[in-house]
Amino acid sequence: MTLLNRFYNTLNNFGMQDIEYPIFYSAKIGIRFDIGDSSELEVYSKKHTINPLYIEHCLNKTTQILGSLNPEPDILAILLYYVDENELEKDIKTVLSVANLQPPHEINKKEIIEDDDVCNTALLLWDLSTTNFSKENLLKEIIISDLGGEHLFTASVFWICSDNKIMFHLYDDRGADLVASEKSAIKDTYVKFNKWILDYDREKIEAVFED
Repeated sequence: MTLLNRFYNTLNNFGMQDIEYPIFYSAKIGIRFDIGDSSELEVYSKKHTINPLYIEHCLNKTTQILGSLNPEPDILAILLYYVDENELEKDIKTVLSVANLQPPHEINKKEIIEDDDVCNTALLLWDLSTTNFSKENLLKEIIISDLGGEHLFTASVFWICSDNKIMFHLYDDRGADLVASEKSAIKDTYVKFNKWILDYDREKIEAVFED
């Protein structure tokens, strides 16, 4: 089975036909984590640069959540929007350079309709069992993507556990969604990191996992 087939098979198990934002609200079972919340840390320093302690705070929470998944994600997917082939080629080079990634194993291009507009998309897919790169570096790039970093990583990166149908989606420094086809697959993560759940959605999440 191709990476693309495994990716969409996983989405279908969430009750989704395609990537639908926000992921948490599009799936039947999920957790929404507040990644950047901290009453003690400022996002920017007095020199208006990103506070490295804030970045480490976000990265620490994210790596712990992602590391709690068992088995580990086996597919990495990055979704790009583009106008023409020249722009896509440039964007792919930027993604590979910034994240220090090898070329994707598969690329799937298709047109989608968003807000009555036709958009060109390219889904880049990697088999993580044969991909050597720094996960922490990529997570950091996602975290800083809306703080002056590379915008191509904002809300575009998905980590898939295709065997037990789990998807982790860190959209930027503010939060991350973890969804699954069965609540048992992420119940341990729900219990272990319960204090990091976004309060706005806590009631909805508890209704699923405490049932």
